[in-house]
Amino acid sequence: WIVDGAFIFEAATLVGKGDDARDGIEYMLSFQQPNGKFGKLSPDFWKENGIVLWACVRHAMLTQDKEWLKSIWGKLSKTVDFIGELRKMTLQNTIPLDDGLIPPGAIDGGLEGGKDIAEYTNIYWNLVGLKAVINAAHWIGEEEDAKEWQKEYDDFYLTFQKAANRDMATDSYGNKYLP
Repeated sequence: WIVDGAFIFEAATLVGKGDDARDGIEYMLSFQQPNGKFGKLSPDFWKENGIVLWACVRHAMLTQDKEWLKSIWGKLSKTVDFIGELRKMTLQNTIPLDDGLIPPGAIDGGLEGGKDIAEYTNIYWNLVGLKAVINAAHWIGEEEDAKEWQKEYDDFYLTFQKAANRDMATDSYGNKYLP
């Protein structure tokens, strides 16, 4: 629901319906839990956190509305903190291959993979969301947040690169891919 909504809100904004898109984004934000988490679909659909960050930043930039972005900054900050908590959870669970990434999560799109295969969609979206909110922090002058979050992002991305190299697969045609 949330990634479809994010892209629909983006399209609506692009065709001059920014107010309608804003209403949808405000509705999306209403699902934030007290700890900053977004997780309407399932307890382990971790990508929603990154998607919300990206959607809010994208909307603010398309509408050039820094004041609105500042008005929801506390919510976005809580979500960034939650992503950090997810990363810490990986250091406490019994799955060594996810250390420093995101705990195994739901894949989406009708795919069923279980917890025994490498799954990167949750990781991708959280990286995308963090990158977007860091850029937004610079845009609205939240330099302390940008500096702190950049450190988190850099460590997360480095950890991702190591895991991606480890988990790279090859299909039956010899093409390399990352699950």
